[in-house]
Amino acid sequence: MLDGLTPSVKYIRDRSGRVACFSRNEARTVRKQVRRYFAAPLVLPDEPVIVDAGAHVGMFCREVMRRVPRATVYAFEPSPLTFALLTMNTYRFGEHVQRVNLGLCDRACTKAFWHYPHTLSLSGIQAPGDVRPHTEAVYEMLSMRGSDYYRFRALRLLPRVLVLRLLDVFVRHYVKASETHARFITLSDAIDRHVIPRIDLLKIDVERSEMELLAGIRAEHWPLVRNVVMEIHDRNGQTDEIEAILRRHGFTEISTQLDSVAPDEQVFLLHAAR
Repeated sequence: MLDGLTPSVKYIRDRSGRVACFSRNEARTVRKQVRRYFAAPLVLPDEPVIVDAGAHVGMFCREVMRRVPRATVYAFEPSPLTFALLTMNTYRFGEHVQRVNLGLCDRACTKAFWHYPHTLSLSGIQAPGDVRPHTEAVYEMLSMRGSDYYRFRALRLLPRVLVLRLLDVFVRHYVKASETHARFITLSDAIDRHVIPRIDLLKIDVERSEMELLAGIRAEHWPLVRNVVMEIHDRNGQTDEIEAILRRHGFTEISTQLDSVAPDEQVFLLHAAR
């Protein structure tokens, strides 16, 4: 159950028009983040087949359709509420965006899923932990030019203890989570079920479940995947492990870029091609 935490629908605009969301600030942040996936040169056919694992509210789908109108996108999103926004934001693309209210994992199952109504991009199978690392991270970002919190940098003039107490109230509101359940299948099961002929681009943004998703690709399906763009949450060397997996399956052009640093992990953006 979501315990009445669901906020009302709001709207922002992107290059394709109006976008439904629950938080305008988060949606604007995601809008900027989506552009990262297109930073490296991608060689795609005129009618590419794309799998969007962790489709969120559809920002990536919309950008794909803007850039490649004849693409077909299979958009997987496990959260029922986020999926509703995904549907609102992509229904006008018709059959070009195939929406699937399932997550991708290492096996078919139903899992506890933590829903963050004010910050949907944090939603996932990882149980919420101590908010203090988040509070410390926001405090550091007050002085980071280009961060979403830099405009509040004047707060750093106040005593640190006072600012941390204020930020603790803010963070506890925005990382308030409610437990629900979501269904998952493997990417190989999805390929079989939807008769996906090839995957010209596999985009992965699954909030610390990257290894589980890759484990759900059977050997016979790896050759179908031509390009990968992925956000990696690295706590214990996952980036090196993922690079090794991709090289073992025939990816020869792999680049990683440090995207952000949190108290307990580093976030990398990976591009891989055959």
